[in-house]
Amino acid sequence: MPLPRPAGYRPRRQLRVDRRRIALAGCLYALAVLVLLVLAHHASRTPGELLPAIHPRFWALVIGMAGFCGAWGETLRQISLTRRGQPGAPLDERGDDF
Repeated sequence: MPLPRPAGYRPRRQLRVDRRRIALAGCLYALAVLVLLVLAHHASRTPGELLPAIHPRFWALVIGMAGFCGAWGETLRQISLTRRGQPGAPLDERGDDF
């Protein structure tokens, strides 16, 4: 359980998207899927039969899609942190002076 915040504490506003976290999320999702694919492949083995090979294109497709999904989710999260504020407010700090 996290500690309570001190009285009067306001978290700093995130101004930019953190690309390192996006890359890390993509790598973590890809690594998790790689581990799950290896475990599922070994679990599908039946006694007395050779383990059928999985095509490398399938591995690349599944791992790539998982990495993309992780990066996409973290990108949306980072954008939401930078755009916090009033609904319908302009996205930048400047006012719309016409």
